[in-house]
Parts: sequence; C-alpha cells; structure tokens
Amino acid sequence: TVTLTDAGDTCSSGYTATLTDSATDSGGSVDCTAIATVPDIDCCVTTLTCTSLPSPTVECAFDPEPGEKTVAEVATKIEGSCSGDIEFVGDPTVQVEGDSCTTTKTRTYTVSAPGRGDTTVTETCDETWTVVDTTGPVISNVGDATFECPVDDGTNPPPVTDACGNFDGEATSTDGTLIGGCSANTGTKTRTWEATDTCGNSAIPVTQQITIQDTVAPVLTCSDSTNSLSNVGCDAMIPGASAGDCTATDACDGDVSVDFCCTFDATNGFTRTWTASDACGKEASTVQTITVDATCGTA
Repeated sequence: TVTLTDAGDTCSSGYTATLTDSATDSGGSVDCTAIATVPDIDCCVTTLTCTSLPSPTVECAFDPEPGEKTVAEVATKIEGSCSGDIEFVGDPTVQVEGDSCTTTKTRTYTVSAPGRGDTTVTETCDETWTVVDTTGPVISNVGDATFECPVDDGTNPPPVTDACGNFDGEATSTDGTLIGGCSANTGTKTRTWEATDTCGNSAIPVTQQITIQDTVAPVLTCSDSTNSLSNVGCDAMIPGASAGDCTATDACDGDVSVDFCCTFDATNGFTRTWTASDACGKEASTVQTITVDATCGTA
C-alpha cells in the first residue's frame, strides 16, 4: 500500500510516500514500511501584490471623491502563482482620520485568489486620499473713512471669506499712530485688518486710512451779566466784566480757554466780546453791547 502525504507548505517540500507491505513464511509474518520524499512537479504558490494606488492631496475638498477601484486595479499575482482569478472579499471599508484642517481617508480592499491545493490566499490593499486646508481667509477691501472728532468707528470689521469654511469670527484691527492733525485728537492713521482661520492660516492684511477731523466749534456758555444793555442812564455804573463770565467746552479738545476784550466809542458805546477757540481754529463767540442814553453829555 502506498500513501502520499503533503510534506509541507512549500513546493520544495513535495510529498512523503509511505510504502507498507507484509510477507509470511514458515517462520511467521513480517511487516515492512518504506518512506521516501516525492517531488511535486505541478506545485504552485500564489503571491498577491497590491498595486501602488494614487494617494492624492487636495485643498479643501474632493469633488467628487475617488471612486472604488476594480480588482484588476487593486492587486496582481506574481509569475508562478496558482491559476484562478483574483476576487474581492466583501465590500471595501473606509476609515476617516484627522480634523477639518487635515483629513485622511483610507479605503481598504480585501482580495483573494486560489493557492496551493485547496488553500486560498488573501491580501489587504489600501487606497488613501487627503484633504488639507493651507489657504488663508480673504478679507474684503474696505474703503477709507473720515469721522468727526471724537468719534472713531472701529466696530465695523470688513467681511471675511474662507474657501475651506474654517474661519469663524471677525477680522481684528490694529491702529497706527495718529499724525498730521490740527490737534492731538485729530489727524490720519492707518488701520490694519487681519484674520486667521482655525487651521492657523492668515489672510493677507488689508489697510484702511482713518481720518479724524474737527469741524465743530466749541460751545460757549455765558452768565446773564453778558446780556446786552441799552440806554443806560447817565449816572449809572457800567457793570464790570471778565473772561470768567463765559466758559467753553469742545467735543474734541475738552475744556478750552475763553478770551475777553472790549471796545468803546462815543457812537456805539461799549462792545464786549468773549471768544473761545479750539486747537483746530474753530471759534465760538458772544458779543455784549452797552449803549448810553443819547441825552447824556448835552446841556
């Protein structure tokens, strides 16, 4: 009796042949066994190799995403493999890793093909693609602006767009030094708008010229002693006056000083003028006239 047994997993192992026989004579019976290794001349070993699939990287999004590959695109068999087709084992799976700044998707295919004897060889092959956000947001251009002192409207940031949708907030600004004005609170300065998305990408800064001007005169407030008087009697005392009879405030400069002066002539009587001037040369004034009875001084 001859029995063949596979001696191993490789073709070089071949088969083990076991020969068993028996003989009987007058002296009794004898069992004989002979063992030998027999080459497997039809041996095959299947080796599957994954194809090097493209691993693209794009900005923001794939549109559309890579489609599923055919089995011929995914894997091949090396020369000398056993006969039989490569087939998919089930559907591919997709794993997603990362965040909105960098997202990697891996599609895993499982393939199989006939191996030696009744065996089946399987292999897993990966296909990856990556979405990144390396582009900064875009700040809309914003026009120059002029404001009346002391108003400085910095609360209206320009619109910001982001191609990948990773900006959530508003542009922020920093101001340069105010220069070239007629007072400490007027002049022109450069306002720079900046924005950074959640992935750390910064926008190209946008600049805006801000002009603060003062075109409004101070506000002069005077006491009743500055009211005009007419036909003052010949023996009447002309009331005294000083700069302190009026005070002035200015929206841009705060408190401002008041100047006082007076004139007299025989025809018009006394004229008193209180004048407040701000740092930009805007003035406010009030005039008091005092006339004397025309009969005074006549016989």
